[in-house]
Formats: sequence, C-alpha cells, structure tokens
Amino acid sequence: MSALLKASRNDAIIARCLQTISQLIPLTSAVFYRVNNRLKPENYILHNISDNTHQQYLENFQPLDPLLPSHFSHQNTTVAAMTPRLCDRNRHYYHEFMLPNNVRDMTEIFIRRERRIVAGISLMRDVPFSSEERQRAQAVLPLVELAIRDCLQEEDDLPAILTAKEREIVGMVRERRQQ
Repeated sequence: MSALLKASRNDAIIARCLQTISQLIPLTSAVFYRVNNRLKPENYILHNISDNTHQQYLENFQPLDPLLPSHFSHQNTTVAAMTPRLCDRNRHYYHEFMLPNNVRDMTEIFIRRERRIVAGISLMRDVPFSSEERQRAQAVLPLVELAIRDCLQEEDDLPAILTAKEREIVGMVRERRQQ
C-alpha cells in the first residue's frame, strides 16, 4: 500500500475514533493531533470544527493553551480538565478564544508511548463536562490507543520512506481533506 493511501486510511480510522467518542460523550467538537519530539501538536484531524477556528487557534491562541502536551509531559496524566482555576489563570485564552467559539469546557486526552505523549485529543463542549463524562473519556482511552496504535507506528515510519517533498504533499492532502 502506498504511503499516501496508508495516511488516508489512518486519518479515516482516527476520524472514526473521534465520531465514536462523540457518541459516548456528547461533544461540540474534537481535534486529534500527533505530538512531535518537541512536544508540539501537529497533523491535526478536525471533528465539527471549522478551518477558520482552527487557524485562529494556531495563529493566535495555541501558545496560551493551558492543556498543551508540554504542560503535562513530566506527569502521568492521561486526561486533563479545563478547571475553573485554569480558566481564571488563563482568562485571555478562555474569554478571547473559547467563549467566542462557543466552547465552555475542554477535556484533553493524552496518548502515551513509554510515558512520552505521542498524540492527543481535545474534546470541546458548549456546556461543562460532568465528572462521569471525564471518567468515560478515561475509560475509552485504552480502546482508542489500541485502535490507532498501528496508525501511529505507520506514520512514525513515513519520514524514513518519504522524501521531504512527499511528506509535504501528504500534509497538503490531509489539509485538503479537512476542507
């Protein structure tokens, strides 16, 4: 199977995981992302979120995000919540990005490999998550890890088999599929 077809199939598997999570936990939107070696999110797969909102986040608000993987890399946390305390400490992010985009609460799921965060899922809602729903997010994590394990492994292998130009094309195709 070509690298491009594998990437497309992997994106479809991840998109299906996001759909399944949204059936178990009612969501406004969700975003899956890979985490690079510098603990920076990349290779996003969007679920019910506009490209404009995502671009606004990347350009203006990502550095302010209190649930970034880099904030949790030295902990064993696999599910992080946007607590009232975090909202208070990150007022600009909450009031200038979350509220205008009708996001009242966020829960972050971190997927780890040997303690290192390798991917994440942002779950967003227009109403607060209950503690039971956060526990459900924790409970579904092993199934998500199992479902995407091969996807993550195959994508780890892509840089070794693709040229820089081919990796760029894979990225453009992914972005195009999101539109």
